Amino acid sequence: VSNYLRLLRFEYETRNDDMKGSRNTTKRYGLLVAILVANWSAIAWVVLKVDPESMRDMIFPNSYFPMMFLLFSGLFFLLSILFLSAKRALRWSLGIVFFIYLRIGGLGSLFNGILVLGILLVIEYYLSVQITKQEKNATIAEQVE
Repeated sequence: VSNYLRLLRFEYETRNDDMKGSRNTTKRYGLLVAILVANWSAIAWVVLKVDPESMRDMIFPNSYFPMMFLLFSGLFFLLSILFLSAKRALRWSLGIVFFIYLRIGGLGSLFNGILVLGILLVIEYYLSVQITKQEKNATIAEQVE
């Protein structure tokens, strides 16, 4: 069993420099990959075996909630591995699921897709500028001390 667990242990090392010194952190993505494979297997099973009309009004009317929840969680886990950031993965997953809901409602045109993509890119740019400003302010504060 331990050999299989070693195979599932994907590691990503980061180095954080802070005022106390430097430290290395290791993030393990093995469990996340296992959850990701199980989730996309469930999505494939739902697509192949379940009639869409049977889950259309399951929890909320006309929402396809079980499928959207599976799709959201699958996208979130996949993007959190690709981006190495849960916050960024959450934003992009919400944007993609929002566009899918627009398609279900009959409003998902190419123009609306480009608008959703543009909004996501503007949010990413704004947040990256804010992070660089905070880092610049932190380095200035360290130089003053």
